[in-house]
Amino acid sequence: MKSAPAPKRPSPSPGTKIGASPAPSSSNEPELLARRCPAAGWLIRRAQSDAPLTANQMHVLIHIFAPLGTKGALYLHRMLRDRDTYHPDELNRRLHAVSPQPMGCETVRRKLSPDHPREACCCVFSLPEGGYPAPLVHLDRIPKVAGRMRKNPGAPDVDGDGRIHGDLSRRTRARAEWRRLKKGKDRRGREK
Repeated sequence: MKSAPAPKRPSPSPGTKIGASPAPSSSNEPELLARRCPAAGWLIRRAQSDAPLTANQMHVLIHIFAPLGTKGALYLHRMLRDRDTYHPDELNRRLHAVSPQPMGCETVRRKLSPDHPREACCCVFSLPEGGYPAPLVHLDRIPKVAGRMRKNPGAPDVDGDGRIHGDLSRRTRARAEWRRLKKGKDRRGREK
């Protein structure tokens, strides 16, 4: 008696690496981020062990999971609810105060530096132009540099940091005009 042939597995689409991790579904993104990002995993394990969290550690924990929206917020509530210091209203307030620009890896390392071993957070990413390393890259979400921070060839770069500081020439001219008008006058604008 012959056995039925095994069903064929669908062949991967062109360009897909065989054995590559599938794209995370939105339901398990927080757990996946905690597993893939060493800093997030370290903070979650620390929170679950009832070890005290410093203000910086709590700040980083919130900023890592807040960009995941409701799923990230629910995950944080679930991880922190057994702690003595857990206040759901305070956590919600802090989650809603997070800016839409995700926290980068350098900021995470800097804020956790006294407590967190630097070797545990040494992820290397290959990112496209305009992207920056952040914990969300572990979920294939590549944050982009905000528009005000992006180097603009037409804008002046006074201190060499790549930030746009507005139209400095217009501001400089206005200030010089103000000084010229102010010269020789007292605080009330009267001639000296």
